Amino acid sequence: MASSLNLKTDLLIFDVDGVLIDTSMSYPLVVAEAIRWVWKYVLDHHVDAPGFTLGHFYATKVFPPFNDDYDIAWSFLCATLAQETESLRRSAPSLKEWKKLLETSQGMDIEEWVKKNVGDRISRLVVRRICEELYYGAEKIESIMGESPLFITSGKGYWREEKPQISMHWSDLSLPVGIYTGRSKGEMKLALQLLGWEDLPEEQIITPESGITKPSPQGIAHLCTLFEANNPIFFGDTESDRQALLQFGKGQFIAIGALLPYWSMQFNSLSEAFSFLKNKMIL
Repeated sequence: MASSLNLKTDLLIFDVDGVLIDTSMSYPLVVAEAIRWVWKYVLDHHVDAPGFTLGHFYATKVFPPFNDDYDIAWSFLCATLAQETESLRRSAPSLKEWKKLLETSQGMDIEEWVKKNVGDRISRLVVRRICEELYYGAEKIESIMGESPLFITSGKGYWREEKPQISMHWSDLSLPVGIYTGRSKGEMKLALQLLGWEDLPEEQIITPESGITKPSPQGIAHLCTLFEANNPIFFGDTESDRQALLQFGKGQFIAIGALLPYWSMQFNSLSEAFSFLKNKMIL
């Protein structure tokens, strides 16, 4: 790392899921339900087992290509369909098998990895749309996406189970604030409402619609240019977050949560990280 907490921090960059917002009851459950929904209603196969577990989800988040949670559903379905049986119990990779398969994803983007290792066996766009409808719920699909649900016509949406991890307004923080997230603009809108940060300027938020996605360092570089910053702190919770900061080559990555226990700057919560930084007189 080219710089550290020993230098003057001049920008705070946040990931959203698992950092600013507790998503433990939203995205993991969306992915698991989407897999079973596709298996039963799209493929007309037999759901005779859960298939996908929280263990599968959190094991996947350690690998940089899987920054987008909806791609976890798509890739797991492709791997399951590669077994060519209609039983989810017999087809779904065990946690051990899934981890072994994930090891082959290093240095590849998700689409390349799926095609090479298990085959593109179901529409990525269909799986994504089903995930979106489960996450938003029928009402929000119409209000945010401007169209009626295509697959799931009832349900309030898993986004309602999310909880903010910070009680401060962004303007009360002592340093400029940016966000670098894998959330779409629509999902980000709900996150900002939950945080009470609706007034955070749009140019301070990097979403996939910008053409920049983690683990690319370009999102960090863009925010540093915007604020003329040289030594940011990036608060993230996954390997793709960590790699983005490492590739940027300046600043400090702070891990939030349990997914990166090997990283020296790791805290159980954002509030715990803030307490540490205040003691170091950085915040």
